[in-house]
Amino acid sequence: MTAVPLRRAPVVLFAALLVATGAAFFVTQRLKRSTPIVQRVFFYQYLSPNGDGRKDEVTLRFDLPKAQHVTVSLVNAEGEEVRTLADDRYMHQGTRRFGWNGRDDSGAVVPDGVYRLRVGLRSEGRSVTAPRELFVDTKPPKPRIVAVTPPAIIPGANGALGRARIRFDGPTHVPPEVGIWRTDQGKVREVAAFTGKRGRHSALWDGLVGGQPAPAGSYAVSVTLEDTAGNRGSAPAVLPPLHAFAVPNGGVTVSYFSLTGPLVPVKPGAIARFTVGPVGQRTRWRLAPWGRGGVIRSGSSSGSHLAVRVPAGAQSDVYSLFATSAGGRHAAWPLVVSNRGGAAPVLVVVPAMTWQGENPVDSNADGFPDTLDTGDSVPLARPFAHGKPPQSIADSVAALVFLGGIRANFDLTTDVALVAGHSPTLPGHRGVVFAGSERWITPQEAVALRRFVVSGGKVASFGQDAFRRRVLFAQGTLSRPKPPQASNIFGERTSEFSSPAAPMVTVGLDKLQLFAGTDGFFGSFTRFERSDQFGSGIELLAGAGRGQKPDFVAYRLGRGLVARTGSDQWAGGLASSSELRDITKRLWTLLSR
Repeated sequence: MTAVPLRRAPVVLFAALLVATGAAFFVTQRLKRSTPIVQRVFFYQYLSPNGDGRKDEVTLRFDLPKAQHVTVSLVNAEGEEVRTLADDRYMHQGTRRFGWNGRDDSGAVVPDGVYRLRVGLRSEGRSVTAPRELFVDTKPPKPRIVAVTPPAIIPGANGALGRARIRFDGPTHVPPEVGIWRTDQGKVREVAAFTGKRGRHSALWDGLVGGQPAPAGSYAVSVTLEDTAGNRGSAPAVLPPLHAFAVPNGGVTVSYFSLTGPLVPVKPGAIARFTVGPVGQRTRWRLAPWGRGGVIRSGSSSGSHLAVRVPAGAQSDVYSLFATSAGGRHAAWPLVVSNRGGAAPVLVVVPAMTWQGENPVDSNADGFPDTLDTGDSVPLARPFAHGKPPQSIADSVAALVFLGGIRANFDLTTDVALVAGHSPTLPGHRGVVFAGSERWITPQEAVALRRFVVSGGKVASFGQDAFRRRVLFAQGTLSRPKPPQASNIFGERTSEFSSPAAPMVTVGLDKLQLFAGTDGFFGSFTRFERSDQFGSGIELLAGAGRGQKPDFVAYRLGRGLVARTGSDQWAGGLASSSELRDITKRLWTLLSR
């Protein structure tokens, strides 16, 4: 090889660079003049391969300028191929279409994210990735109900009270779907549905069900929205709505006429004050003993407030204030009247906390009835559902009628007044009778009642399932109810059961002579509360029931006495059973001395 003189080397190198540059320029110009791989790439940009039938597949379109062998694939944001739609397949010139179901080459659904179409020509060693993005999104939207206002409506009324405004957050490029669900009749069911306006974050329910004003009751609201990928989400997240997942301020109460009054006793001659709702209106009313004839006062009023002066000669009893609106709707309230001030040997307590604790009324505007059994807080100042206080009031009334018939000397109060410290209180009484099922009891009342018994007091319960549940009471509200404990506050473990109608049978133990004069069988009951086990310090003194274990029990605790009738049907049977009356008279004598 002939050596290049050193002085000629720069000249040779420069010439080589010129040749290389020229070649590169030539190649670039050739590529610029070459036919593009594809033209007019188009597809809908959102895909939701979740199997719900909405946007589960997408059609990818592009124009092929000339017939050739083409490879078509989908790549993720990192440029990695996830699905090959065509592998070096010969295709004719024109618009080509490919469907993609959001799955990779192994058949698995690809992760949510951004994907692009890639088209390649293997023979030419060229490929292009389209800039248009395809979004795979399988996550449903999470709408939120902001508020339903007002919390109570009167369908057909003028103005804001006649309809419910529903405000919510979430995507609304697809018109929202609104559902109205009745929640206070057992199984939750949808009673009305309508479509809102596209782009709006509020909707109006006119209060109609089937073209007619909705019945009074509790209603939950649902809002279902759809995002751009076709995913649907609702608030509440589960439909039909569940009380456990109720949306705060996500419901409405339909109410036409209601009545709210005191749950503490009033004295004869005093004024009892009531609130008429949901708006003031003309009202006619009458005051009479609960469940019996004999109106002792009547009248009318207008507006939101109703004042009733109890006659000066009224006896201690539970009365009904029965009110009728100008539109012919009715509502009642149990009014306890007490004409004594704490001098009687026995204090009779009616379970107003149970009345309200079991009252299925929506108090927190979540669309579901609130009761202590469902774990909700319960304000005492609220009307009874559909204007009807619970039927269990009849048990308390039956006991009071019996006591009135034997001219018993007693003071009368409610458990609400007792825990609030209103007179009369436990001190100064020899015995306490709970005329009804004392299902809930405050911790302070539980301590005071047990201390009362241990120190020599006597307690009798004419209800069932009593003294086992704790609840807090403050500022007129019962809150944080606890599940029933295994044993009641006295240390007795009980269980409930039902059976065909049958009498109780004495179990051979009657140290108190409560069953004297009976033939060993008395009453007829279908519901029972059995005594399963006694805690330490309890001595059984009398028992009767339906099996080997007693339902009716009387036992000593400390220096005092506890007696349970074993069935909430006991008081109701006093009017028809002479044996029940005789046993109750003996029990009353025991409590009084």
